[in-house]
Amino acid sequence: MMMDDWGGQRAMLIAPAVWRALLKPLYADYIDIAHRHGKSIWLHSDGYILDVLPDLVELGLDAINCQVACMGAAALGAFRGG
Repeated sequence: MMMDDWGGQRAMLIAPAVWRALLKPLYADYIDIAHRHGKSIWLHSDGYILDVLPDLVELGLDAINCQVACMGAAALGAFRGG
């Protein structure tokens, strides 16, 4: 389980492009390490993070605990897993 808060109520706290350049490679490493050891990896992040959810899916994040209220259930429905 990882915990970060990358979102405010209406937008991310940093530009999504900056998140991708600086932080996405770190998340890729964390997720890879967990998966190599047979573990699933979950992320908690408060606030609006809709802009980087596709990136987290691409990296293989297993589950997300996020604030539905500020992004909306309809917008998050596209990321619902099986």
